[in-house]
Amino acid sequence: MGLKALPVKTAWSHACRAGVVPHHLLAGDLIEEVFSHLPCNKNTILAIVSPDHYLQTRPQELVLTSHDGVALLGDWALENGVTLASSSARLSIEHGVTVFAPFVKKYCPHSQVIPLVINYRSRQANLLSLGKQLAQTPDTFLLISSDFSHYGDLATTRENDRQSMQALLNRQGITYQQINNDCPNCWWVLQGFLPQAKFNLLSQSNSYYYSLVKENITSYFTGCFQ
Repeated sequence: MGLKALPVKTAWSHACRAGVVPHHLLAGDLIEEVFSHLPCNKNTILAIVSPDHYLQTRPQELVLTSHDGVALLGDWALENGVTLASSSARLSIEHGVTVFAPFVKKYCPHSQVIPLVINYRSRQANLLSLGKQLAQTPDTFLLISSDFSHYGDLATTRENDRQSMQALLNRQGITYQQINNDCPNCWWVLQGFLPQAKFNLLSQSNSYYYSLVKENITSYFTGCFQ
C-alpha cells in the first residue's frame, strides 16, 4: 500500500470554469475527487482535452467524438477553416479520454461530453481558436486530461513539479512553456478558453506515493481555473 497523495490540498472554487485531472488510474482517488466537484447537469458541456498518446491523429488534426467512443457528434469547423475530424475508432484506444468513462457515468450522466484528442504538432492558433469557441457557451467546463513529470527519480520529479507549480501560479498569466506535462498543447486551448486563468491547486501527488517505486515516477496535479 502506497502513501497516496502528498499533504497538499486546498478547496475547490465554485467559480471554476476549467480544471486539470490525471489520467492514470493509479491516482483514481484524485480523478474521483475532481469529478465529484464538477458542475455537471443536463445543461453542462464537458470538454475533455487529452494528448494523443499513440499518435493516432494527423499532425494538424483534432478528434471530436462522444465519451463512449462510439457515437459521433459530427465535425466542427473552426474560424480559420480547419475542421475537427470525427473518429471513434481511434479514440477508443486513447486512455486520456476512455479512463474517465466510469467517472462520467457516475458524476456527469446527463451532461454532454466532448473529448478532444490533440496532436502534439497541432497549431497553436487553431487551439486558441478552439478554446475561444468553447468559451462562447456559458455552460461549458473545460477539463484538461494530463499527467505531469514523467520518468524521473524523486528529486527530478520534485524539481519539475516545482517549476510547473510556479508556472501555474503565475498571476500574470500561465507560462505554458514551463509546465512539465504530457500535453503541452492542451494549455493553448485553456488560454483561448480563459485568457487570464487563475489556478487553484486541489491536490498534488506522484506515483511514488502510491507504489513506493523510486524510478520512472509520474506526478499528478489536480486543480481548477477561474
